[in-house]
Amino acid sequence: MPAFFLVLPFGYPSRLRQHGRENQSPLDTGELFGLGVLRSHLFQILFDRCGSAGVQVREGQLIASYVATDAGVELIGKDGDRKGGFDLLIAADGARSRLREHSGLTRSIREYPDAALWTIGPYSGPQDRLLQVVGRCGRLLGMLPVGDGRCSFFWGLKKTEEPHVRADGLDAWKRQVVEFFPLAEEAIAEIKSLEEVRYATYRNSRMRRVTQGRVVFIGDAAHATSPHLGQGLNLALVDAAVLAEQMSIHADYRDAFVAYETSRRSTTGYHSVLTGMLTPFFQTSNRVLQFGRDLSLPLMPHLPYIGKQMVYTMAGLKTGWLGADRGRDHKALPYCRRRLDRRNRGHRP
Repeated sequence: MPAFFLVLPFGYPSRLRQHGRENQSPLDTGELFGLGVLRSHLFQILFDRCGSAGVQVREGQLIASYVATDAGVELIGKDGDRKGGFDLLIAADGARSRLREHSGLTRSIREYPDAALWTIGPYSGPQDRLLQVVGRCGRLLGMLPVGDGRCSFFWGLKKTEEPHVRADGLDAWKRQVVEFFPLAEEAIAEIKSLEEVRYATYRNSRMRRVTQGRVVFIGDAAHATSPHLGQGLNLALVDAAVLAEQMSIHADYRDAFVAYETSRRSTTGYHSVLTGMLTPFFQTSNRVLQFGRDLSLPLMPHLPYIGKQMVYTMAGLKTGWLGADRGRDHKALPYCRRRLDRRNRGHRP
């Protein structure tokens, strides 16, 4: 069963609408829609599938490095303890991957001055759209409905601001949020302590290649980006699906790794470069960049070619600067729409 069908019951379909202080701009996505999903739900789905497949899970094992030979892979823990006998190593340890650092394959790492505070809270607003609010101060606020009357709440800030937010306390931060966007008060109402709010920083990392002998990198470990385009998790899931597909096709892991890297290079490279180009515009206090952002975003969705490319990018269909896989995922739309209609009528999908 395709992964999207497994996730569908846990998410809520969403379309993009960006709000400025004086305007709002919808992105016409036609039949395509995003799906607001909590990462905890995705994790549970994947964890359950591991259990049903008989995968042995070892918790609390921090892997600091590895030794890979023609015979296999040996993992080295933070205390120097070794665990060997593995045929392959699939490195999926995130944007700050220790294994990527150990590999020596890193091409570039760019740390951004921007960061965010995240939480999950109640939300009674429109359930079919991602709401993003930008302000002249360089602030970015986001609320993504995730079903069951909840939303994922995002508060953009500079890294240098975070210590001051903690020092000023919860009540001062809540007042700041409500002053910036009063409709966000509901989303943060249940927070009792700033310890409940997750702090996250951004980086853009690229690798010269994502395979090395018996080691392969996927997800943010292979191509970390800022979260502003919302494609990090999508790219990681597709990485895993493509790798699994190639492993099932090829008897030799080396052939599978080559096919995986070749098939994903253009797509991940496109998103990495595009995100790197656009990230400075999202949380900027630079008036020139703000002017360019606020002038272009309301217009771009209505341009025949550009508007389509924006939709394909947000839908995860772009395979490069000039290419888009416009047929593959459209085949699932009738099935998805029937399931969504059933749920909206009060039936379990």
